[in-house]
Amino acid sequence: MSYHSKRILGSIVLGCCLAVAYVVYVFRLNPQLSTDLSRWARVVLVFIGIGIIGAIISHIIGVILYTIKVSVTDSELSEKDVDRVVESSLFEDEMDKLIGLRASRVGYYLSGFGAIVGIAILAFGMVPFVAVHIMLAGFFLGNLVEGIMCIYLYEKGVQHG
Repeated sequence: MSYHSKRILGSIVLGCCLAVAYVVYVFRLNPQLSTDLSRWARVVLVFIGIGIIGAIISHIIGVILYTIKVSVTDSELSEKDVDRVVESSLFEDEMDKLIGLRASRVGYYLSGFGAIVGIAILAFGMVPFVAVHIMLAGFFLGNLVEGIMCIYLYEKGVQHG
């Protein structure tokens, strides 16, 4: 598995852990307070902040672990060569950009569909609490499928056209 696939897999695991933590938090709170959307907005913003900080920390740890792996695996490489190998693995070329674009298209479709369903639920008079959480679920599923699609395209390969 390539470095890019492992990085994306780590992001997927982090996102799933964050989603599970959010669901546990939501069910722990009293869902009867669903009319207070400002409270839910603050909760969502806190979880978004946690996700951003977690992504930064996991990326830093991933680069450190990859550097250690390269230096241990190829012990005859000098420090300069290890730096060059790690930098070349972190570099994003045209294939990486193409994979990202194809995967993000699928993720955007799912996220947009979740947003439309959430708005439709509001239009039919459902509780805003439900609509907000359907939109969040759409964003989560879009991100999850985008990551899975990236890993699939990295491992299978992608062709132009």
